[in-house]
Amino acid sequence: MFANESYSDRQDERYDVLIQPGGLWLRVCGDKKAVKALFGRKRGEPQEYFAALRSAAEENGYRQNPDVNMEIEYHCHAEYSTPPHTYYVYIPVCRV
Repeated sequence: MFANESYSDRQDERYDVLIQPGGLWLRVCGDKKAVKALFGRKRGEPQEYFAALRSAAEENGYRQNPDVNMEIEYHCHAEYSTPPHTYYVYIPVCRV
């Protein structure tokens, strides 16, 4: 899925509106510090973070929420003009 964040549910009928479920989410910013800390290298891809977030959750008494079937890779559109742009990876979690 490719999506854009919106601040209103009033959208052109050509677009579907997905409302992100509320709850507890674990996120990581895909910057150089995170890549170095999690993977020990200079570059990483957003999809690599999902497994790292699941592991971090489990190590801290949480797990990925089985009732929310969604993982999010969010690229901060406002920061595209400032290379490298910022992206975040989110997973829904719940306490074990």
